[in-house]
Amino acid sequence: MPEYRNQHYVPQFYLSRFSNDGDRINLYNTQARQEFNEPISRVCSRSYFYSDNTDIERAIGQIEGSLAEGLNEIIDAEAVSEFQVREELKPNWLQVMQFLTFQEARTALSREELERDSDFFFEEFVRAGVEAGELEPEHLEGVQAGEITLEWDQSPQLSSMLYQIHCAPLLADLYGTIFINETSSKFVTSDHPVVRHNPYYADEGYTQLAGWQARGLQIYCPLTSEHYLLLHDPECYDVESHPDGSLVIDDEDMVEDLNRLQLVHCEDNVFYGESGRQAEMQELHDELEPLVDQDRSSRGAFESQNGRGIYTHISVPEFVPDLPFVSESSGVEFTPERVEGSRREQERIWEEQFGDVI
Repeated sequence: MPEYRNQHYVPQFYLSRFSNDGDRINLYNTQARQEFNEPISRVCSRSYFYSDNTDIERAIGQIEGSLAEGLNEIIDAEAVSEFQVREELKPNWLQVMQFLTFQEARTALSREELERDSDFFFEEFVRAGVEAGELEPEHLEGVQAGEITLEWDQSPQLSSMLYQIHCAPLLADLYGTIFINETSSKFVTSDHPVVRHNPYYADEGYTQLAGWQARGLQIYCPLTSEHYLLLHDPECYDVESHPDGSLVIDDEDMVEDLNRLQLVHCEDNVFYGESGRQAEMQELHDELEPLVDQDRSSRGAFESQNGRGIYTHISVPEFVPDLPFVSESSGVEFTPERVEGSRREQERIWEEQFGDVI
């Protein structure tokens, strides 16, 4: 097999943290409803997933190596306060946030959503051309029939990944807590491990609840089978953690709830080290199935109520973990940005870094 042909969308260094031997990993597949044992080198990967230009895979590997440094430090310390200093954005804490934004953008599920968004926007672009008299109606009919398609020199996901990693400083105002699992039940992860959530406003009918700067945002991500990271908006939530930003979990029900979040949010697979958890996963799967968006209809682009504006929509899970150490503040007004001017900063980043690409 040519070098760098097999390209991972969840890195091997990350998956190995959930493996018993660092080489193979157990997975529960939600389509087959069965447990399998596979080499880590063969899961969450596809041939030339990003590009047939293998220099890109090499570059992604270098990025992974850098981001792993920040994760290693907070896992080893089992604390976050020494890294998350309010007066400055420390390099190792930035690496953690970059891992979250980069990883969320690089999965197969994110690619599926991006491609669907691209097709949606392409059709709207052609429709506007027809309405303006610049294109013929047959062009729109061709797009709708799949005869005219949008072609890319390389996956548009690459631009999204680079953009997201540049957006990582937008998370600097969130508070972090690392959960330390001291139960006999281990954390699982998935093929789409970074979960954006917003239980504070989930029932209020707002859109854009899961933007990186949305008021009420929570970000969940398992780090190892014994460590789990939560970032939260301090205006909306309070987490009763140790002053160093750590919190010991000794209740298996809480571990199970955090695992439920991975199961309801995954594309097809959840991963873990110890074998023999098929019955456990099947039971959780049955319980959560009504909450899973099987056809991804709540994800991606949608039209505004007046039919003119089109927005990229990132859905939040219907399932909310029951964590008694997380409480909600009252009376916090929703805003699409927590820090004034952050959206302008996002636009500036996009124009500076990617204006010539799109």
